[in-house]
Amino acid sequence: MVADVGQGSVSIEEETSASSQMVYCGTSELKDALNVHSDEELMNELEKRFGNACGYDIARNFMEAQGIEYDWWGGSC
Repeated sequence: MVADVGQGSVSIEEETSASSQMVYCGTSELKDALNVHSDEELMNELEKRFGNACGYDIARNFMEAQGIEYDWWGGSC
């Protein structure tokens, strides 16, 4: 899992030898849901919660459960 915090959005990506996928949403919504206040705290929390082989799926399910509007992309290589 790779997370990237940009201007106003955060993306969580996962790549395997056969596919890649990404889910992204607004930074403020995710910070509120995770009860963090800074980008550094957000990155630490993302790693703790989603930093494993199933991180993309867990993150996407978390966003759905929290009612966070998100976009996603996925494809095979």
